[in-house]
Amino acid sequence: MSVHTEADILRASAAWVWFPRDGDQQDEHLQLVRYPPRLGGGVRASQVRSSSDAATVLDHALECTRAWGESRLTF
Repeated sequence: MSVHTEADILRASAAWVWFPRDGDQQDEHLQLVRYPPRLGGGVRASQVRSSSDAATVLDHALECTRAWGESRLTF
């Protein structure tokens, strides 16, 4: 039986992302998740992992939001 350290658990939980069924996701620059209407719709952004400047990352997130036909982006 393997014993997990607190650091192992924290690292794994920080990397875990839930994707709703019938939604979409994209992870270029940051994690974007489009939620289906039954869960309120919209796009939620998290986990920025980009060497681009903030304006470029935000423009990318807005572009994806519009491409999915959504009007709401939250962080």
